[in-house]
Amino acid sequence: MPVSMARGTNLVALAEHDRWIRVIDANSGSEKFRTQAPGKGWLEAVALSADGRILAACSGTDESTISLWDVAGGQPMLTLPGEGGPCWLTAFSPDGNTLVTWHELGMLDIWRTPSWEKIAAAEAKEKAENKQP
Repeated sequence: MPVSMARGTNLVALAEHDRWIRVIDANSGSEKFRTQAPGKGWLEAVALSADGRILAACSGTDESTISLWDVAGGQPMLTLPGEGGPCWLTAFSPDGNTLVTWHELGMLDIWRTPSWEKIAAAEAKEKAENKQP
């Protein structure tokens, strides 16, 4: 069972082979987040950002995609396309600005993650352009 702990928190992410992912508080045992990852096959790796706000999970099947979730809101954020076959490992950099995945064929995918402020600004701009409340 893949496991990841957020460095600056008490949060632990657990991925089960039936594609269920849980984030629990290691001190209290309470569940903070639960979802079933899309797709097929088993999950091979999970990672929590150092602040515990973003969860990444990747598949151990031929999909090679990496799914990201907002832990607090419980919502999917995006799915990243992987390269090089099934994903076996994933991790955030200590500052949370980079996500790395390692694939079966020895290839690495490296993504730069935007700050929460940049995400909020982009969402506000999109709402303004679409004239949404």
